Amino acid sequence: MANSSQADTRLVDHDYNLNALTEACDEEEIEAMMIETAKTKYDHTPLPSPNPKKVRTKTKDKLKEPDEITNEVIFDAIQTLIKRFDEQDLRLKKIDKSMEENAHAVKENKKDIGKMRKEITDLRKENISLRQQCLEHARYKRRWDLRLIGLPEKENEDTRETVIGILTRVIPWSVEKLRQSVDTVHRLGKRNDAATNKLPRPVII
Repeated sequence: MANSSQADTRLVDHDYNLNALTEACDEEEIEAMMIETAKTKYDHTPLPSPNPKKVRTKTKDKLKEPDEITNEVIFDAIQTLIKRFDEQDLRLKKIDKSMEENAHAVKENKKDIGKMRKEITDLRKENISLRQQCLEHARYKRRWDLRLIGLPEKENEDTRETVIGILTRVIPWSVEKLRQSVDTVHRLGKRNDAATNKLPRPVII
C-alpha cells in the first residue's frame, strides 16, 4: 500500500508540474518544446541502413551450385568411353590387317623381283652367247665366200649355173659335186642402169 501511495503522489506531482509549466509558458513555447522532445526521441531511435546487406537464401544457393554428379551420369560417361575404345580397337585391327597384307605383298614382290632378276641375268648371258655364235658363224661363212668380179650381167641370167661352169674350169671336180658344194650364188647391191654404170655387180659364191 505504501508503494501505491508513493506512485500516486509522483503522478500527482507530475501532473502538477505539467499544469504549472502550461500556465507559466505560452502556447508557442510549449509547442516548440514538444517538437524538440519528439526530435530527441527520434534521434535516439536507430534507423535502417541505406545499403542493407543481402541475405543469402537456401534457394539461391541451390540455384548457383553446379549440377550434382549422379551415378547415372557417370555410367553414361563410362559407356561413351567404352564405345569409343571399341571403335578405336576396330580401327587398329583393320590397320594391323592392312599392314600384314602389305607386308605379305611386299614379300611376294621381292620373290618375284628376285626371279625376274635371275631371268634377266640368264637372258643376258644367253644373248651374249648367241651373239658370239652369230659372229663366229658369220666369220666362218665369210672365210669360204668367194667374190667374182667382172662377170657380165644378162637379163634373166642363172648366176649359179654360170658360176658352176666357171668353177669346173678351175677346180677339178665334177659338175654334180660342185652343185652340192655351192649352195648360194648372188650379186651384191642393186642392179644399176647400164647408161650410168657399165661395171657389172660382183658375185658372191
